[in-house]
Amino acid sequence: KGITYTNRISSDDPKKNIVLSNSVFEDGMERASSTSQFVGIDLNNRGFPVIVYFAGDCIRVARVNADYPKGKESYWKVQRAVTKNYSMNYVTYVDCEVDSSGYLHIVFVNTSGELVYIKSTNNPSDGSKYTFAEPEVVTDGSPSCIDITTRGVTPYIACISSINAVDGLT
Repeated sequence: KGITYTNRISSDDPKKNIVLSNSVFEDGMERASSTSQFVGIDLNNRGFPVIVYFAGDCIRVARVNADYPKGKESYWKVQRAVTKNYSMNYVTYVDCEVDSSGYLHIVFVNTSGELVYIKSTNNPSDGSKYTFAEPEVVTDGSPSCIDITTRGVTPYIACISSINAVDGLT
């Protein structure tokens, strides 16, 4: 994205793994006892990590308010992206992308096998909380191997599906 990043966590760093305590979770959430196998990660326009994953019963966004979050739990906050009342028991795939204006785009496959898209309605660059529009179903048919990228502020979503697709690509 044209930004040079320094002082990032490296593979030889003994403090690379941080276990977050319940104090960093917002929206009444706590650490979950189960998560899906998939995670999306990108950097916001200031180079702060934004991580999207499914845990418990919702899509979560872990965000940082510092360029150098190494070993510092206090720099992290975790929030909901999709509320509990959206019917999800489990999410099989999730990915995210921050666009050139700083808006967070998230795609995931829900329990019903629908590819769902959600976009933030704000673009914080300081690690503060995102707000989100209502989720939109993009397609059904249990897609897999999803990916999202943006060009400017326009999202492009690809997935593999065997229903209504040529060679499985949608």
